[in-house]
Amino acid sequence: MLHIDEQGFIFDQGQKVDPLSQIDIGFEVLNNLRLAPNHSYQSLFHGRPVTIEPYDQPLIAQSAKLLKSHEIELSFNYGYQLLAHTKNLKADAWDRFYGLNEHKIPFVLSPLAQSQLFDQVTSYSDDSLTIDSVTYPIEPLYQTKKQVHLPEFWDACYLDEHSPPGWEVGGPHPMLTYMIEKLKLTKLRVLVIGCGTGSDAALFAQKGHLVTALDFSQKALDLAKQRHSSWSQIQWVKDDIFNFTKSHIGQFDLIFEHTLFCAVHPDQRQKLVSAWSQLLASQGHLMGIFFNTFRTHAPPFGSSQWEVKKLLNTKFRFLYWQSVLEKCPPDRIGKEFFIYAQKVPAS
Repeated sequence: MLHIDEQGFIFDQGQKVDPLSQIDIGFEVLNNLRLAPNHSYQSLFHGRPVTIEPYDQPLIAQSAKLLKSHEIELSFNYGYQLLAHTKNLKADAWDRFYGLNEHKIPFVLSPLAQSQLFDQVTSYSDDSLTIDSVTYPIEPLYQTKKQVHLPEFWDACYLDEHSPPGWEVGGPHPMLTYMIEKLKLTKLRVLVIGCGTGSDAALFAQKGHLVTALDFSQKALDLAKQRHSSWSQIQWVKDDIFNFTKSHIGQFDLIFEHTLFCAVHPDQRQKLVSAWSQLLASQGHLMGIFFNTFRTHAPPFGSSQWEVKKLLNTKFRFLYWQSVLEKCPPDRIGKEFFIYAQKVPAS
């Protein structure tokens, strides 16, 4: 597996692929980036297939040159270049510009590249660029027509008991099983959010913790109660995470996040992070398994390590961060990362 850092440099087993002496090797990787059927990134390295794990996006534009056609010539590390049209740019919550190359691989403009672009356009605002007399709207990165804010949407995902949703792994997540043993947690008040059919919650109960398992879908909770009825120390709760937070401030020692962050609309993510902090007691901990993928139109919405760190770093102190999971389902290799963080006391 290769890694691409937030500046767009490639790393092989911790060693940086030098952009000068190894430019051909780096170009081979960036030029051959493709999406695998499971939405992980694949490429070639010395002619051999390899999985790519980016910290941010796999392509980080280092410079931008505006052409008369209103296309943008973007240059990346290792001599890789592409043309992107201004009309196809999107913006994230931090107003960073995104797009896709011809193989549907996402790129993001570095601060320098975006500054260069702004210097070359006629004018710009929070949601548009004007070049000569043409104004191009810059749409939000994440969009969906699905009613993810309604419990009925999630109930429908669980209607066929023999065809579970893709986020269900048929038991507790292997990384959770591994980390519970590694961390040697004492008896805690645990909140499992977006608990689904309850496998992760049942594992915490098996290890002796007092568990509250929260989900927005009554159908998911009905299945969870059927499958894990022997665990009396699990309290199953149907509620919206934001409504639940109002009456449970400071009541939990540990929150486990696996598939709620990717389920709420990304516009709600900062609010979700605040809810985690409010729900936790002083010195409480967040344990999370997050998806490192690029999906913009439907749940599970994508995210990146860059985004998660950006959202959490004012309210949590990171104690453990693992980008390549030691334990994960085979179809998620290169797509998940794990964090263990402590709530930062309010100043």
